[in-house]
Amino acid sequence: MSDTPTLRFLGGTGTVTGSKYLIRANGRHVLLDCGLFQGLKELRQRNWSKPPFEASRVEGVVLSHAHIDHSGYLPLLVRNGFGGPIYCTPGTADLLGVLLPDSAHLQEEEAATANRYGYAKRKPALPLYAAQDAQATLRLIESHSLVPAFAVGRTQELIWMLRQLEETNRVPSLPVYIDSPMAINVSDIYCRHPEDHALDMKLLMDEKRCPLCCKQYHLARTADESKALNHHSGPLVIISASGMATGGRILHHLKLRLPDPRTTVLLAGFQSVGTRGRALQKGARMIRIHGQDVPVRARVATLDGLSAHADRGGLLRWLSGFRQPPRQTYTVHGEPEQAQSLADTLQSRLCWEARVARDGETVMLTR
Repeated sequence: MSDTPTLRFLGGTGTVTGSKYLIRANGRHVLLDCGLFQGLKELRQRNWSKPPFEASRVEGVVLSHAHIDHSGYLPLLVRNGFGGPIYCTPGTADLLGVLLPDSAHLQEEEAATANRYGYAKRKPALPLYAAQDAQATLRLIESHSLVPAFAVGRTQELIWMLRQLEETNRVPSLPVYIDSPMAINVSDIYCRHPEDHALDMKLLMDEKRCPLCCKQYHLARTADESKALNHHSGPLVIISASGMATGGRILHHLKLRLPDPRTTVLLAGFQSVGTRGRALQKGARMIRIHGQDVPVRARVATLDGLSAHADRGGLLRWLSGFRQPPRQTYTVHGEPEQAQSLADTLQSRLCWEARVARDGETVMLTR
């Protein structure tokens, strides 16, 4: 029974304020909305009561919109130990930047007035939460996404996917910045050769619609345009090289935003051993960039299945179509364990002579 997903109504029932809905599933806790109770005194008193859940166990909050009866309890939740991401639309994030500090100011003003005239039951009267609680809350709003991506192939594939997700309303439209001069130039080349890509891309070109751009699409060609992103407020997506965070402009963005828990770093595809991308993927809490140790407080996620090369299944499908097997097959361009596994599979499934190539090895091409 403990593994059964549950939904608990903690506000917004029998009243139109105080919306809070706690979802528990697979041992995880997520809160949908986190509003203040308003109106009747008995409802307002519930804002001061200990919540029927541990704030520190809540892993994230999803907001339906910015109204105080859906968001106004957030600063108290943060003060009580919540430190996870807050998910909302860009418009809601902008509104919260106004509403939550104002709510805190009203709380502080009300407490100060009660103390001045001596009508508070609690001595001294304290605000439900303060301005610093509101600011701490705003820092948790999920707003920055950094995507290290190779300039050739990976960046274009990501833009294409974002476009499809936007057009089917599966993701909100966010400002997307391509911060890589090479990726920008390569995208132009891709658009000049739609015959080499998916049919949908050619159809868009025929309709005079650019297939490699999102609704809010921006290009950062110069160093100054790249640096200007450091001062961007609100949600945004930055796609920048290199794909494994070994160099390029992405390092400057990582250096700035990795310490920020509002940031998500999306690793799009394979990350090789010894790269910063691999270290982030493995959960490193500190990354060295430009001779400095940078703390990792950002959320790190991996998007599997993206590669300019065929995956294991694709290779096996292609090789299975051979009418006659090669005399000898060598597996290359893979880490030792994976290369050996593929060679073993070729032997067992296709009955081919296969092994891993050795570095520096020379083999005869004739019998």
